[in-house]
Amino acid sequence: MKIGLVFTKSNSEILSTESKPSIDAVTKALKGLGHEVVNLGDDRTLATRLKEENPQLVFNLGGGWGRTCAATIPVICDLESVHYSGSDGMTLALAQNKYAAKVLVASMEAPVVEGVIITELSELDHLLLPLPLFLKPLYGSDGLGIEGQPYVMYEDELYPQVSMLLQKYSQPVLVEELLEGREFVVGLWGGSNPDIISIMERKWVDNRSEPFIYTRELRENASEFVNLVCPAELRSNLATDISGIARIAWRAVGCCDLAIVDIKCNADGEPQFLEIDPLPDLTPGRGVITIMAEMMGISYRELIEGILKSALSRIQ
Repeated sequence: MKIGLVFTKSNSEILSTESKPSIDAVTKALKGLGHEVVNLGDDRTLATRLKEENPQLVFNLGGGWGRTCAATIPVICDLESVHYSGSDGMTLALAQNKYAAKVLVASMEAPVVEGVIITELSELDHLLLPLPLFLKPLYGSDGLGIEGQPYVMYEDELYPQVSMLLQKYSQPVLVEELLEGREFVVGLWGGSNPDIISIMERKWVDNRSEPFIYTRELRENASEFVNLVCPAELRSNLATDISGIARIAWRAVGCCDLAIVDIKCNADGEPQFLEIDPLPDLTPGRGVITIMAEMMGISYRELIEGILKSALSRIQ
C-alpha cells in the first residue's frame, strides 16, 4: 500500500510540535511492514501533493497549535476524498479546546476538574474558584504553556501569572482547580469501543511535598525527576474508574485509532478528567504513548501497525 506521511507546520518554531524523529521512525516502521512510504511534507502543500502522489492512505503525524491547526490535515483529506489515520477534523478541533472537551465529557456524566475561561484580567475579579489554581492556555496540545510553575498558591500570584499567559500565547487562559492527588495518563487505541493500552502513573522520583505537574521541563528531564510507573499500581475499583473516564472521553469527542487521556485525582483520591489528545506524539522515547507501549512490551512497529489496522478497518 502507498502511504503518505504529513504533519502540520506551526507558525512559530518555538511552539512547533512537528518532530523529524517521529517522521523517520514512522517511515521505518511502515516500510518494515511492507508499505511504500512517501513524505507529503506539511499541510500547506498537502492538497497539491495528494494529487501528485495519489496515496491510498495518509498517516497523520499532526503537530502545530491553535484553535483549528490540528484539524487542517483531516479536513484537506476529506475534501480530496483521501483516507487517513487518526481522528477527524471535528474531533481534533474539539480536543484542542480544553474547556469544550471537558463540557462534552461532563455531559456524559464523567467527573471533570472545575475550571473557567479568562479572556481578560478583569474577569478574575469575579472568580469563584478557591486557591490553589492551575493555569494553562485554552487551546493547544503537547503541554503547550505548561512550564515553570503553572499554578498559583496565593492571590497576589494570580493576576501576574494570568497576564503573562494572555500576552505570551495570545489566547484565553483556562483557570482550573489544582488537583493535588495522583496523576495518570491512559493510552487507548481502536474504534468505537477502544482497548486500553495501559494506565501510567507519573510522580516525583523523591517524596517532595510540592504538587506533581508534568511540565515541559520535566518531560525533557523525566529520567532525573519523574518516576513513570506502567502499568500503574492501582486498586481494582480505581483502575475501573480511570479506564471508564478515559473511554467516556474517547467517545465524547469521537476519537479514532489512538489517543491519550490525562486524569488526576483530587484530595479525596477521586479521579477527574483533565484533557484528551487524539493525536499524541509518536516520537520514540519521547511521546507518552511510545514510552507506554514500550513499557508494556509493545514494539514501535507493533504500535504503528495497530494504528494502521484501525485506520484501514474504517475503509473496509
